[in-house]
This record gives sequence, structure tokens and C-alpha cells, in this order.
Amino acid sequence: MFLLFHILIALSSIVCSTWALFFPSKNILRASYLSIALTIVTGIYLIMLHPTNLTQTCIMGILYVTAVSACTGFATYRFVRAKAP
Repeated sequence: MFLLFHILIALSSIVCSTWALFFPSKNILRASYLSIALTIVTGIYLIMLHPTNLTQTCIMGILYVTAVSACTGFATYRFVRAKAP
């Protein structure tokens, strides 16, 4: 059940960061940052519960965090750039 919760948070994180990339706003960026943090926290909790396949899990987690953080970072850059005079 918790794995399903983790997957739903990760998918919502991907959706939020993609949405923020195209339509950057303060609230969408906050939601994106929050969903990234929740995904990391639930992933760490799942690793502590089931430490099998730790290498594969960590590699996938690092790839996920890198991709979503890059997308959100670029969206933040676009948001700040749009607000600059």
C-alpha cells in the first residue's frame, strides 16, 4: 500500500515539474518542490523497510531526482527571469 502511495507521489511530482516547466508560477513551483521532497522521504522509508535491490533502487532514485530537479530548476529560472524587469 505504501509503495502505491510512493508511486503516486512520484508521478504527481513528474506532472508538477513538467507543468511548472511550461507554466511557471510560485504555487506550482512550491507544489513541485514539496512533491520532490515527499518522494525522497517515502523512498528512503521504503528502502529502510525493504533493503533488497538497494543498488537498483538507489540508481533509479538518483536518476529520478536528477531529472525532476533539473526540470524544476529550469522552471524556477524561467519564473525568476519572467519576474525580472
